[in-house]
Amino acid sequence: MQFTRELSAIEGVPVDELEMLLAGGHPATSLQTHPLPALAWEYAIRAERLLASVPAAARATGAPAVRPTPYEVVLWFHVRIYLEITRALVARANTERGRLDRREDASGCAKLTLVAVERSRGAWLALAQQADHEVGESIRAPVAMLDEIERNIDERFPEARRFVRLGLDVPVA
Repeated sequence: MQFTRELSAIEGVPVDELEMLLAGGHPATSLQTHPLPALAWEYAIRAERLLASVPAAARATGAPAVRPTPYEVVLWFHVRIYLEITRALVARANTERGRLDRREDASGCAKLTLVAVERSRGAWLALAQQADHEVGESIRAPVAMLDEIERNIDERFPEARRFVRLGLDVPVA
């Protein structure tokens, strides 16, 4: 925990939720039955299984590339989608319960999830073009799940698309 405190001080990110847990508090528990993290987790599992069936030729990059391959993009984001949307929901729940004001964190995490969904969708579609017919057909399921995740985020976090990430959405002056 001391390392986390030091790192958060350097990055300027509060660790109020961790401090609350250490003091005997309880995190938001409504996520256990929330459909969005469940859908994101199911997507992560299906993506992992499907990635294992992608032919080696579609995975390989050869020499280090400037841009990641579609396979690498899906691999990078498949669990992060679950993690970011869960963080957004926890931040929102803590804000709504008056524990901590995490509106900005909730919007930012929801925005990051939308970006991950968009990039993953594009990568799956590119993989479908590279892979054989059977793998290409099975890619429809994770793409449909990404579509559903995106619809849910838009519904629950309507402000997310307007959230501006300094250094990513706009340059830092």
